[in-house]
Amino acid sequence: MWQRRTDNRASEKGDMPHKRIETMTSRTAEWTCLSRAVSSFETDRCYKSDDDIAPLLLPDLARLLIRIPFLRRLFPRIAPSKGMYEYLISRTKFIDDVFRQGLGRPVRPGPPPGGRV
Repeated sequence: MWQRRTDNRASEKGDMPHKRIETMTSRTAEWTCLSRAVSSFETDRCYKSDDDIAPLLLPDLARLLIRIPFLRRLFPRIAPSKGMYEYLISRTKFIDDVFRQGLGRPVRPGPPPGGRV
């Protein structure tokens, strides 16, 4: 989705081809990012995320397309498996909530105030 590479070149030693994860982003990461980006535009609070970063990580065309409500509604239907979008967003929202509770304060994605760690 993000990076296309059609060759399967061998490693520098010449013995084995690179694994996809060594040369490209993983499909799982791509679908997770795309799902989170779509969910940031949801109106249903069950699926609405506050992830403001995921849309910024998408290619320009994908970022434009997810802003169109009709196309966003189609997204769960084109996911690789039925229910994947709903499951992924529900699971991610649960993990985000547990993380926030563990910190004991609201957390927004992004750098800390002042940009210092």
